[in-house]
Amino acid sequence: MVSPREESGLEVDAVVKEYTAKPGEESCVFTFAVKNISKAELVINQVRTSCGCTVAKLPMQPWKIAPGKGGDIRLIVDLQGKSGVLVKTATIDTPTGFKTLTIKVNIPAAAGMNATRERNMQLAAKNRQAVFQGDCASCHATPTLGQEGVALYVTACSICHDAEHRGSMVPDLHAVKTPLDREFWRTQITHGRPNTLMPAFAQDQGGPLSPKQIDSLVDYLAGEFSGHQLPAPAQKP
Repeated sequence: MVSPREESGLEVDAVVKEYTAKPGEESCVFTFAVKNISKAELVINQVRTSCGCTVAKLPMQPWKIAPGKGGDIRLIVDLQGKSGVLVKTATIDTPTGFKTLTIKVNIPAAAGMNATRERNMQLAAKNRQAVFQGDCASCHATPTLGQEGVALYVTACSICHDAEHRGSMVPDLHAVKTPLDREFWRTQITHGRPNTLMPAFAQDQGGPLSPKQIDSLVDYLAGEFSGHQLPAPAQKP
């Protein structure tokens, strides 16, 4: 079986976009400009979104794009009943590959949401893996599928660590002052932190991330949040 690969013939104006919602705003729209940069006709069969609160709109379906031509893909996000940082993904499917788009919405706290947030935190305090189960999985597990590096950070980490109204016990990774080695990040991602809200992300511990995804996230964190990229440990002969 041939593994799917990223579609090289499709150019997108950005693969990650962010928006800050206005108080009371019930929905928002992200527009991604795409262009066929190959020498053959390119067909977009569909755009799959990570959950039902995000709807993709194409000019037509299937959408046949001639060489050098393009258009817009719109992602409409339902913001009702949500607050904090919302991260969703959309996957563009073509006969020869895929391309993943990530959207991030900063949503002001809505009336009644503080109580919901408190209940969720109490649930996580009893079982830190609960964020990967039930309804929570649509925000904390599903969006991580197929993601690596910075895109994986956006879907797996920033939803908590970059949230404007995050709990006081959730650290700000941007405030890291002392360089932390790769083994530190690998341990935190793989095993989480017992007796805290930090879950274990490794698949063999009930999380959503494969070993390859964890490697890519370690590479990103060791460079972005540690002041400088520390070398990987030397391999034993």
